Amino acid sequence: MLGLNLFFNLLAIGFAMLPFLVKSFGGMPMGWLNPLALASAITIVKTVIQRPIHIVEPLVIWLREPVPLEHELLTYWSLDAIQSLEFKIAAMGAISLLAYHLGFFLFQTRRKSKRTLVREAPHLYFVIIFGLLTLAFVILIALSGGLATHFSNLALGRFGVRENTGVLLVSIGFMPYLLVIWYLLRPEIFRTPIFWAMLIFALALQFAADGSRSSVLIPMVVLTAGWIYRNRRIPALAGAIGIFVAILTLAILGQIRTDARQIEGDLETTSVLSMDVTEILQRNDEEVAERNWRQAGVAIAALVPRENAHLFGQTYVAAVLFWVPRSVWNEKPRGVGATANALLFLKKDTVEGFEGAAYPVGGPTEAFWNFGWFGIVAIYALFGVFHKFVALRVTERPQDVEAVVLLLLSVVSMADVATDQIVPFLQLFVLLKLAFFGLKMIASVPLEDGENHVTTLAGQQGRM
Repeated sequence: MLGLNLFFNLLAIGFAMLPFLVKSFGGMPMGWLNPLALASAITIVKTVIQRPIHIVEPLVIWLREPVPLEHELLTYWSLDAIQSLEFKIAAMGAISLLAYHLGFFLFQTRRKSKRTLVREAPHLYFVIIFGLLTLAFVILIALSGGLATHFSNLALGRFGVRENTGVLLVSIGFMPYLLVIWYLLRPEIFRTPIFWAMLIFALALQFAADGSRSSVLIPMVVLTAGWIYRNRRIPALAGAIGIFVAILTLAILGQIRTDARQIEGDLETTSVLSMDVTEILQRNDEEVAERNWRQAGVAIAALVPRENAHLFGQTYVAAVLFWVPRSVWNEKPRGVGATANALLFLKKDTVEGFEGAAYPVGGPTEAFWNFGWFGIVAIYALFGVFHKFVALRVTERPQDVEAVVLLLLSVVSMADVATDQIVPFLQLFVLLKLAFFGLKMIASVPLEDGENHVTTLAGQQGRM
């Protein structure tokens, strides 16, 4: 069993290294903007930022005994049963990777259509939209009764906050991505202090709005990928410094969130300012360990279908129909994280009326919970087709900033086909379309029939 687990882990590593070993895959040249390469690079960076220990783990893994899986639901499980469960989880991951790459490889259709492109845009457009989104934050805090009260509400669960102010939260979350669009259309703004002041301000408001550290990390990754696309090179030194700063930032933001949960009244930040780096990183590792203790993916693999039945698409329906208010559809399914908490951990018979916490669920285990092993194959094959389709648009029209931003969002913000990533992506997609609809009204250039503009991802990235 351990040998098979090792095989699946090596298979996953092989797929992660594939973009760096071949020149093309599925008829698409390999390069940093190819979703396969971009996803692998981003996954590595995000993993290092979230858990720096991963840098040295490959060097010490052969020098220590395997660490058994520790989970709340596995307390009384035998070692053999836990190893079988680990094998099942590893098999899910391996099958999802195979299906994703198969879908990516087989999809070859290219869509040729006339499009209106936005080549430049007035600075005033972005300033006005940014101001409106800032106003949305002011309204959000006013409705919550103040910043400290808002943080306390988030600590009790994001579901209630999102139910009442979901539109405002989504609008605020678009602020950093609006600046990414601004930069890609008007690169000269990148060197101005006003751009960086607005970016820091936007990230601060976004964290204050939803309390999620990934809401700070993901926009920065998208901006970095956009910078690489625009400048056709990778900032090695700046990237290393950025990773180090991101590690500290995530740890500090986590401590701020912890303080908000533990106190009433005004938010106390002196504990953050007085901590040393070692303590900050230690607290970050402790939070990761606490999350691992209640991994919803492990619970799904352990209990489905032995104790809990398959969902047959319920979580995906909830994701696609995110825009339908619960006041209109009272029986609208909850997200997969909340469903896992209610049914698997709390042993409830139904999720209806449940407003508790939601635990993150990985894409392979969610697909398995919905449709079994076949669901993993089908959903991840479609996921590979989707990434290939988005990448082909950039290949054919590299000057189309809308297509470039869509590619970055589809790979960075939806790196997995889990519904807790699908919903934020769909929300950003709607706002992206609205932003470019306004831009096309004032700063569009039609693409002529004879204007091919076909290039390759490798050609674009080879000059980076």
